[in-house]
Amino acid sequence: MAHAIRSYQEQVAEFQQLLHPRLASSATSRVAQRSAFAELERQAGRLETHLYTTLGDILLAQERRHVATLLAWGTALLMLGSHLYRGAQARERAAVQLQASEARLEGILQSAMDAIIVVDQQRRIMLFNTAAEQIFGCSRMAMIGAPVDQLLPERYHDLLTVDAAQQSLANMHILMAQRSDGSEFPIEASLARIVVEDQPLLTLILRDVTARKRLEAQYLQAQKMETVGRLAGGVAHDFNNLLTVIGGYAELVRADLPANDPLDGDVAQIQAAADRAVRLTRQLLAFARKQMISPVIIDLNQLIQDLDPLLRRLLGADLKLMFHLDPELGTVQVDPGQIEQVIVNLAVNARDAMPAGGQLTVRTTFTQLEEPLIHGEFDLAAGEYVVLQVSDTGSGIPKALQAKVFEPFFTTKGPDKGTGLGLATCYGIVCQHNGAITLYSEPGLGTTVVIYLPQVLGAKARAAQPSKVPPLPRGNETVLLVEDDEHVRALALRILNQQGYVVLEAANGNEALRIFTAQTPRPIALLVSDVVMPELGGPALAEALRNLQPDLKWLFMSGYADHPLLQQESAVTQGHFLQKPFSPSSLARRVREVLDG
Repeated sequence: MAHAIRSYQEQVAEFQQLLHPRLASSATSRVAQRSAFAELERQAGRLETHLYTTLGDILLAQERRHVATLLAWGTALLMLGSHLYRGAQARERAAVQLQASEARLEGILQSAMDAIIVVDQQRRIMLFNTAAEQIFGCSRMAMIGAPVDQLLPERYHDLLTVDAAQQSLANMHILMAQRSDGSEFPIEASLARIVVEDQPLLTLILRDVTARKRLEAQYLQAQKMETVGRLAGGVAHDFNNLLTVIGGYAELVRADLPANDPLDGDVAQIQAAADRAVRLTRQLLAFARKQMISPVIIDLNQLIQDLDPLLRRLLGADLKLMFHLDPELGTVQVDPGQIEQVIVNLAVNARDAMPAGGQLTVRTTFTQLEEPLIHGEFDLAAGEYVVLQVSDTGSGIPKALQAKVFEPFFTTKGPDKGTGLGLATCYGIVCQHNGAITLYSEPGLGTTVVIYLPQVLGAKARAAQPSKVPPLPRGNETVLLVEDDEHVRALALRILNQQGYVVLEAANGNEALRIFTAQTPRPIALLVSDVVMPELGGPALAEALRNLQPDLKWLFMSGYADHPLLQQESAVTQGHFLQKPFSPSSLARRVREVLDG
């Protein structure tokens, strides 16, 4: 633009130089002046046209340059705006993703079953999730910024530092934690050191294992009871054979003594001692759940009422006996004698716990378990149960001893005042009836024993029949006697011979099989055999002999009630089993019953 103006100024100056001389030389001629002016106007027009053309080209070129510049700046600004917009969108998306990630992380932390706690270098709590609130009973708001020391007993405080975490509890370890009320409970703890924004932090992952520890203790208790039960059952089985011989021969000797014989009293003492030993072994078998039971459907209320006179004699005049029996109580399928023993044992324990007087209450109720009941080593399925409660107002049992009360030979009584088998017997009997027994006691307030027995629906109780004692039966049939204990075999041989039977004896199953297959003057009518014997046991022997003689009858003898044979309904309900120890009269009667059946 400046160049165009300078060119215009130069041409004007040139025009002025041209104008003045011509005006001077042609002043005398008007025509010449007009011609000169016309020429000048033409030149001026051409000059103006040239000027305008030049200026237009210059302005157009300048405009194009400006437009190009503006376009360049606009493109740059557009690109910058687009970049800024995309950056803003990316930042917005990143913020949304960050919020979603934080929400997911928060959801994971808050839904975790384990307590997750983050602690800074000053041992202040920075993070406290929902599980931690539930486990420790503290709100998150109250714990944020609080010292972490209050969550663990003082003996563990050295572990709660960032530096200690590097070499202390990287893996799960069992520790004790502390609730707000000061109570301690077991936890599994894992501690780890982390670094966030150059700041070292301590992360604690804690799991409440109270329920698991309780289940482990219940399992160990059940295993211990099972082990002791097996030991007790084995001891009782060995004693059964000895007591069969002692009691059996004492009864035979006493039967042969003349009236008023001075030895009669001595033999009676032997019999009495043998009877006490028999009761002791039966208690052991009851605890071990190896005692033979004969369950029938009964009305538990009626059984308790029938025990009323006996219980009052046991308790004496200083103790009050109360009954609260549910009139709508259902029936149960139990061995009446076994349940009577349970009630009597509980009454005796209650009496001994109330030397200064008190009250014994027997209560029956019905309960419907909507879900399984887990208590101690018992795990009752959901269903309908008859509940028997026996409560006293005695001295109670310390909590430290309550876990041991059902163990055999455990007693809180003084020397010579108890065998320690009362509650153990109750435990075994209830277990054998698919029930559960629990104990609640407070020192100074008394004890309540609660028993659950499965209810039998739609069944009527069987009325008790008066028992009659018939004379000792006799016979003349041939009996094959198989018993590996020579003393028991000799006793049984003598008893059966005295009753008129022809007896063939064998020490084991293989010997009995050889005797049976040999030619005998008369057929064998009955097999009397022990269940557990070396080489060939009683069940296998009976099966082999029945194949040879289908009409052969049998009677098994054993101190065990849990042999698979005894779970067969026919063997039990048809009276084909005789529990050891047995008396001469019980053997004679059972043999006759089987032969006549």
